[in-house]
Amino acid sequence: IFDIYRELQAGRTFEEMANGYRNDDRYVVGKDGKYPLLRGGSLPIEYEDAVFALKDGEYSRPFQTAYGWHIVKRYETLAFPAIEEVQQEINQMIQRDERRELPFKSFSEKLKKDYHYQLDEHALQLLIITLSERKNLDASSMRVLSKFPIIASFDNNELTAVKFVEFLQKNEAAKQDLNKAWADFVHESLIAYEDSQLESKYPAFGLLMKEYHDGMLLFEISNANVWNKASTDTLGLEKYFKKHKKDFRWEEPRFKGVVVGCHEESMVKEVKKLANSLPIDSIAPVLKRTYNNDSTSNVRVDKGTWFRGGSNPMVNKVVFNTGDWNPNGHYPYFFYVGEIQKQPKSADDVRGKATAQYQDYLEAEWIADLKEKYPVVINQEVVKLLK
Repeated sequence: IFDIYRELQAGRTFEEMANGYRNDDRYVVGKDGKYPLLRGGSLPIEYEDAVFALKDGEYSRPFQTAYGWHIVKRYETLAFPAIEEVQQEINQMIQRDERRELPFKSFSEKLKKDYHYQLDEHALQLLIITLSERKNLDASSMRVLSKFPIIASFDNNELTAVKFVEFLQKNEAAKQDLNKAWADFVHESLIAYEDSQLESKYPAFGLLMKEYHDGMLLFEISNANVWNKASTDTLGLEKYFKKHKKDFRWEEPRFKGVVVGCHEESMVKEVKKLANSLPIDSIAPVLKRTYNNDSTSNVRVDKGTWFRGGSNPMVNKVVFNTGDWNPNGHYPYFFYVGEIQKQPKSADDVRGKATAQYQDYLEAEWIADLKEKYPVVINQEVVKLLK
C-alpha cells in the first residue's frame, strides 16, 4: 500500500493505480475504483473521517480499517438536499430499518411482564399452519377455529383464534407473514388493555384525567345554566334590566340609531324618505340592498349607540354638532335617523354590561339552589386538626 502511495506521489494517476492494484472487487463498483454515491454512516468511521478530511480531487495517505488498508480519492461532495426533497426517502428507510421495531418490542415485553402474559406455543403453531392451509376463511373454517384452545392470555384477557382472524381481516397485508401478524396482534391487544388501565395504574395520570373530565363537565353545565342562557334568554335579560335599571344609568346622553352617508347630494332626500319609513333595524339592510351593488356603493350606513364626545367623530359632528369632523371622501352628505336618549330604555341599549351582570346573577342563583339541594356539612373537628 505504501509502494502505491509512493507511485502516486511520483505522478501516477489514482485511476491508473486503482485499476492495476485493487484486490477486492466486492467493494468497488465501476472502473477507476469509484464507489457509487456514499452517505454518512454507510462505512467505518475511520474511512469517513479520511474522506471528509480531503478536498475534492485530493487522495489520502494510507490508513487502516477493519476491512484492510486503503487509499481513497474524493471526487465531489453534494450539499444536503432540502428536507422536502428527501422526506419520502427517509420515511421509507425508517420503515425498512429493523431498529424501528425495537421500542415497540421492548414496550410489548414490558407489558407482557406487567400483565403476566402466557402463550400456548403449540396452539399458536397449529393455528398458523391451519391459517396457511385455509386461504379462504368460510363459515366452516370459522367453526373449526372457534374450537381452538386459547392461544394466549394476560390479566384475564383471552387471545383466541377467532379474535386473531378478525384482526387479520382488518389488516389484509398482515396475512403475508402470520408470525409477525401474531406479534402485532398481541402488541395491539396489550396496548388497548394498557390504555384502559392508565388511570388505575398511574394514579397521578388518573387524577389529571379526572380533573379534565370534571372541568369539561363543569364547563358544559355552566354554559347551559349561565353563559349561554344569559345570551339567549332575551326575556329574562330584559326583566333583569328593568328590575336593576339604576345599575345601568348613563352619565351622558347617547344617540341610538343610524347615520347614513350618501355619495351624491341629489339622492339624500330620496334615501332619507325611505329610511324614515323603515323600522330602525331594517334601515341598513334595505338601503344597502337598494342603492349598492357589487360594483357601486352609493350609501354608507352605521348603526349603533354613541355618546357625545365618544370615539366616533362623525356621530359627534352630525348628531351632537361637536368636534372638528368634516365630511369628505366617497360619502360627504349625511343625515341620521334615531333619537338621543338620556338613559337606556332597554337591555339592548347596554347589552354588554347587562349580559355580564345577568350572568353573575344567574350563577349566584344557581349556586344558591345547589346549596339548598345539596347542603354542605363541614366537620369542624377535622378542620381544627388541619390548623
